[in-house]
Amino acid sequence: MTEVSPMDLPNFIPIHRAAPSMYGFERRAREVLRRHLRADDHTVLDMGCGNGLWRFLFPPDKSYTGIDVVNKLFSEKRAPNVAFSVAAAENLPFRDESFDFILSSCVLEHVHDDLATVNEAFRVLRRGKYFFIVVPSVLSVIYHELPFLPLKLFGKNMGHGDRYYTRSRLLKVLTSAGFEIVSTGFSMGFWGNTLTILGTYKDIGLWYVRGLLNEFLPRPINNPMFTFSSVWGARNASELCAAHAQELAQQTIISRIYVGAQKTCYALDNAIPWPWGGEFAIVCKKP
Repeated sequence: MTEVSPMDLPNFIPIHRAAPSMYGFERRAREVLRRHLRADDHTVLDMGCGNGLWRFLFPPDKSYTGIDVVNKLFSEKRAPNVAFSVAAAENLPFRDESFDFILSSCVLEHVHDDLATVNEAFRVLRRGKYFFIVVPSVLSVIYHELPFLPLKLFGKNMGHGDRYYTRSRLLKVLTSAGFEIVSTGFSMGFWGNTLTILGTYKDIGLWYVRGLLNEFLPRPINNPMFTFSSVWGARNASELCAAHAQELAQQTIISRIYVGAQKTCYALDNAIPWPWGGEFAIVCKKP
């Protein structure tokens, strides 16, 4: 199969239980890349790349570098124009102005020093280029965090990340580093966040019962936060397309309805932009 980018696959959606956040991010990322990734931009950095899935969002002719503090089988995913490094986002092992575009998806909430991380992004980005960052808001319910929501609103960091952001706090961190704000919005807005609550937390009672039972049982019951899609294990674009096609073919009626609901919620979030949502999506520029 010819090397392709999922940018060319209109229905590319990793189908798993965290789908609204993934759907919203993937759709928003496409829009940002079409608008701000130029033909003469050659080098891109994925700060906190995880297993490197988002490299497939970029055209194959771009030189992609992913960094993370944990080596998640990077060696199995090397390819032409693709490189991975184990590094902390607060101390990037790159020279000043090395990259034409930087992506950071759901990373800033985990780092020890978010301002140092943004300063490093500013340092390694070339002038006039763009930084696209996604972080959870204080209302984020990406994972099984719903019982912690009141604590998060009062500044207690319970749940998925070490910190959660208000719009003003996030913009202050970015502008303090020297970035100019180009656009603000959500990758998962009010409606997508609501769908996450309805779809992901329908079994939250069972989740906590399992957790309680595991305190006493000699053999723990599997109690996953969410189920990963087979798409996440793809090592190249061919495997990605094959895994995605298999998932589409195996969809149940319920999952088809759910995917349709994702599309509807994303459209509603664009048509009716409520001032709050689950994940901020900010585009910045280095002047």
